[in-house]
Amino acid sequence: SIWFPPLTAPSTKKLASISMEKAHKDTKMIGSLEELDLSWLKGKKHVGVSSGASTPTVLTNQIIDFLKQYDENNPDSFIKPEIPYEKML
Repeated sequence: SIWFPPLTAPSTKKLASISMEKAHKDTKMIGSLEELDLSWLKGKKHVGVSSGASTPTVLTNQIIDFLKQYDENNPDSFIKPEIPYEKML
């Protein structure tokens, strides 16, 4: 599981805690695609993504789109796009 902002929101922390403690999933909390460490994806066949209600949809979609095209055997798929800040305004 990969969790997006608001990282400090109690509800986000609670859901991440459930993912780790109850579902026994390796859970990472990041604030943007830039913080995604590709080593976390090594050997993974499935990744869940969730985000807080106040997270801009464009950021959530960006990580989903990146993960859809990511292939650990293809270095060309490692390039992370820039964050489209103008779409968040």
